[in-house]
Amino acid sequence: MKPEPTLIQSVQRALYLMEALAARNGRGTVKQLSRDTNIALPTAYHLVRTLAHEGYVNRLDDGSIVISARVADLASSSLPGKAEIRGILGSLRDSTGASVYFARFDGRQISIVEVVQSPRTPRIDVYVGAHESGHATAVGKAILAALPIDVRHDYLKTYVPQALTANTITELPVLNAQLDQIPQQRSVAYDHEEYAPKVSCVAAALNKGESAGAIGIAVSTRRLAREPELQEVVIDAAAKLERALTLANTQLA
Repeated sequence: MKPEPTLIQSVQRALYLMEALAARNGRGTVKQLSRDTNIALPTAYHLVRTLAHEGYVNRLDDGSIVISARVADLASSSLPGKAEIRGILGSLRDSTGASVYFARFDGRQISIVEVVQSPRTPRIDVYVGAHESGHATAVGKAILAALPIDVRHDYLKTYVPQALTANTITELPVLNAQLDQIPQQRSVAYDHEEYAPKVSCVAAALNKGESAGAIGIAVSTRRLAREPELQEVVIDAAAKLERALTLANTQLA
């Protein structure tokens, strides 16, 4: 008989907390997570403090906890052609001086799978899960515009638009009308302070249908207004990324 493996209980509990946080769409309080996992509150506080120190969760001003972008960074490591993908995203960051976001639709939800920071433009931590804020982000809207209309409508029924700022579009007729106007050749979408105050984003889709993804940058609203040429830079990066992903998937086939 094989001996029972040695398990580290604190590691198990930390993973249970992360799973509970994910089940709450990436945001919750320590008390909620303690109840969800049956982990004693003092222990939950110690574990969350450690997770925050290591960068796996972030604390918000209201005391709640959110999953950090580092988790998405780890998940993205399994993507085909990751090195080339990061090279394209890094080039876009270097040429624009902006933080870069790469998101994909997995058949059910929109997920941020890669973030490349710029020291000149700190990234926006996704305090509301990307899967439920597609209506308020440029990458989300670019993907929604590229999806089949019935899939888009199903997404918006599942993730009903909520107001994140005073500029967030929450009325479905208005949002759908905006998405319908986005050119289909290369879906380009904007977020004008709809996700975070004083920050605007531009994104371009890659691929169409249910395999749609999008790449976008976040800059100050004033900068986006005075540099409309940023759109073309993002479109070019999306085309390069689409080719890289197609080649990587072909090589794995």
